[in-house]
Order: sequence, then structure tokens, then C-alpha cells
Amino acid sequence: MRRNGMETTKPLNNSPGNGKRLGEILRILGRHKLTQGITPEKLRATVEDLGPTFVKFGQIMSMRHDMLPAEYCEELAKLRTDVQPLAFAEVRHVVEAEYKVPMEEIFLSFEEQPIGSASIAQAHMAVLRDGRPVVVKVHVRVSARRWPKMWRCCIVRHVY
Repeated sequence: MRRNGMETTKPLNNSPGNGKRLGEILRILGRHKLTQGITPEKLRATVEDLGPTFVKFGQIMSMRHDMLPAEYCEELAKLRTDVQPLAFAEVRHVVEAEYKVPMEEIFLSFEEQPIGSASIAQAHMAVLRDGRPVVVKVHVRVSARRWPKMWRCCIVRHVY
């Protein structure tokens, strides 16, 4: 793009949502008082609060002993092993919002405790109304235009 005889570049994405996300990131960084120093625990907590993309980055960095001191790698490794699951009340809300009916109309039973939890998803055992056992995956979907995190749910496989 040329303007006044000079070459300029157009921003790749100038949507208003990007400014909101930047504001959210800055609030999180301020809340963790990073300007007062950063301990391994503070780094992990900050990364968790920043969301799934940053958690994934933290998981990768936890394996880079050539770039970070051992105590930081050990703390960031918790992002791979100690992921806090979504509260069951929120899981219920996500499932019901996704399928637009109460959970009891879909499932005979639904395990409140997830069988697995990770930075971008968690899985629950359930039994459909017809008696088939299934795994229900509740995963995060982050949109550049909408923050905070948006959760989705899907029945990912039948258990035989």
C-alpha cells in the first residue's frame, strides 16, 4: 500500500477485540506484580491466568533446560501434570449450552470428576439415554474477538 509516495504496511488484523485482549493481558501481568520480580511459582501462575495459548507455551518452555534455570522448568512442568479441571457446575453449563437441553435429557449418568484434564480440554465418562457409555470432551475455544475463554463440548467416542 502506498500513501504520500511512501510504502506503508497495513495491519494484519486491526479488530477492536485485539485491544481488549491486550488490556486483559496487561491486567493479568499487573495483578501478578511482575515488575517486582518473578519467581518460578509466579511465572507458572501468570501463565495459567493468561490462558491456553500461554499455558501451551509454558509447557514447551518447561522442557527447555538449555534456556531456563532448572527451578523454572520444574515449576512450568506442573502445567503438563497439575492442570486444574473446570468446575462441574461450569461443565454442566457448557454441555447444556452446547446441546440446548438439560444434561438429564442426554445422559443417564455423567461423572463429575474428569478422567483427564489438560490445558485445552478435559474428558468425562458418561452414559447416553440409550445406555451407550461415552466419553464427553469439554474443550476451550479461544476467539480473537471474544474473551474470556469460550468452552465447547462434544461426545468424542463411544466406549466399547
